[in-house]
Amino acid sequence: MLQAETFLYYFCSANHIYHRIEKTEKKMNSLCRSIAFICVLFITGLTGFHIHAENTPLPDSILTRKYISQISVTEPERALALIDEMEQRKLQPQFRLDHMRSVVYQNGMSMYRLALKYAMKAYRNDSIRRHPDEALMLLELITDQYNGTGNYTESTRYALEGIELARQTGDRIAEANLLLYLGMNKRDMGLKDEADEYVEQALQMQEEMTEGCQRWKPVDDLIYIYGVKLTFAMYDGKYSEAIALLPRYEKLMEQFKNCPDIPEGMYDMRLACGYVTYARIFLADGQPEKGAEFYRKFEQTDYAHTDDGKQMRFDYLVGVKRYPEVLRFIHADKERWKEQGDTINYFYLERILNFEAQAYEGLGNQDAAAQTYKQMYILSDSLRLREKQNGVLELATIYETAEKEAQLTQQAAKLRENRMILLFAVCIIGLLGVLMWRIIRHARTIRIKNKSMSARIDDLLNYKDELYRRKDENLILTERLQTAEDELQKWKSAVNVLSTEKEVQSDTELPDTEQPDAEQPDADTSEDNPNNETIPNGQSLFDRAEREIISRKLFLQPDFSRADLMKLVRIPKNKFALLFKQYAGIGFSQYINNLRMDYAARMLKEHPDYAIDAIAKECGIPNKATFYRLFLEQFGMTPSEYRSGNKRTENE
Repeated sequence: MLQAETFLYYFCSANHIYHRIEKTEKKMNSLCRSIAFICVLFITGLTGFHIHAENTPLPDSILTRKYISQISVTEPERALALIDEMEQRKLQPQFRLDHMRSVVYQNGMSMYRLALKYAMKAYRNDSIRRHPDEALMLLELITDQYNGTGNYTESTRYALEGIELARQTGDRIAEANLLLYLGMNKRDMGLKDEADEYVEQALQMQEEMTEGCQRWKPVDDLIYIYGVKLTFAMYDGKYSEAIALLPRYEKLMEQFKNCPDIPEGMYDMRLACGYVTYARIFLADGQPEKGAEFYRKFEQTDYAHTDDGKQMRFDYLVGVKRYPEVLRFIHADKERWKEQGDTINYFYLERILNFEAQAYEGLGNQDAAAQTYKQMYILSDSLRLREKQNGVLELATIYETAEKEAQLTQQAAKLRENRMILLFAVCIIGLLGVLMWRIIRHARTIRIKNKSMSARIDDLLNYKDELYRRKDENLILTERLQTAEDELQKWKSAVNVLSTEKEVQSDTELPDTEQPDAEQPDADTSEDNPNNETIPNGQSLFDRAEREIISRKLFLQPDFSRADLMKLVRIPKNKFALLFKQYAGIGFSQYINNLRMDYAARMLKEHPDYAIDAIAKECGIPNKATFYRLFLEQFGMTPSEYRSGNKRTENE
């Protein structure tokens, strides 16, 4: 198990270095830039205060997501300070700032709980729903964070939510990544069969995207998935299955080699990892000659002679019992670790001391092995103590962060107050006045637009209500008229029967109860021809169906289907779609969704204190993103904008 985990560490480590590339880079709004720039000049010129300790403003080139991503690992404290500066200048929306903080705390400071806190804060921000691509990035991050903290259930839940969003947006790369996370979660939960199935789905999807591809990153992503699949096979001792992947791996490495712009050393590292891994696999499978062949190929790579490459030899060298060589490499490596000054870590415990103890045992030096095991025991206690201290430190940081956020809020409020005082005190800043006028005019235009659209929607809903009411009245009258006609027809039939009885009373021998049999074929004829009911009476049939749906609010049921409606109203199955297309102008599903959106608009207006999530669930659409999309498609504005327009109307 340890050997397989070691392979996964080396085989996949480069992905955290090279693959964390931002998917989107939004440009700054020109108006916001102008506001920030003018405010800085204004305050600096009037008060003489400097924004930064260096007495010079920070250039915009470093106040970007790309730059902060580059320094998040090497300079996490500086990255957080730059994010604070961006928040003070309002250069990015709050959800993006929280997203960046989460990445810094995870990659640069290993504070996973704090990283998860900011990732969840960003994802719960309502503004993120307008940016499904960034919402998808956050779902990938949250899935990774829950997986890293061992909460595989929550990681799986957010992975499934991300897969649904990825399929809605058509992002197959994200879908493949999340499927891979699902496989890893299921594996850690002990569900090996499900894990293998999800990994295979991710593999097939990535294979399709990589076929004929000349870009290095998609090919490297595919190599990563093959590494996970290979690791699972090693976990289970399925060496023949791992060996069967070798031809595809070699072909993939050849494709990787021919891709332009590969990061320096990347191909050589991947090649070395593959060679040393298969050397160990063939050795475990009882093919030592084949294993030695791959180990010689490993030795010929440049990466094999790096510090990390030397450590990758340990599994194979112990397996072939070359213990003196293992000790020689380990002792040299221990000196390097001592020079760095940090030997209290799990890597030193598992990769250095563990293999040192195995080598001493292999040579029969039990005293040296016992001494090494003693060091491992002491180091394990130190690691547990450090983890405990780091946990306390992280909790303290969380508390300090909360206090810092509150302090920043107070400072921001005070700064706004000072700016307002300076604004009214200094009238010579005419440009600011013009800019404010433009902002006010723009905001007024938006308010008028939202108000007008909200009023139009209200008028439309009132029109629909009146239309439904009149339709219902007409339907009631039609039903009453039909009832009266039926009664009249019965009366006429009775009169005819009585007349006939008087004329043939003495001649007929048939019972009175059997005389109506002559009219029986007429009733059967009407039932045998459903087209006569569907086509001539289509409007009436549709009105009855509509009355059932609206009066009983069946459209609020999430699982309401055409089968349910056909049980309530006798609509021929082969005429169902034609009926709604002819008399509603749309399909059944869209018709139901339109009724749900009409109901949602009424709820938003009548209950301004209700949460939008609650209204969406009430309408039978628990998915908030789907609810926003349907509402926007039908009314041309979001639920929040509609509610805001109605509030302004009521206030005025």
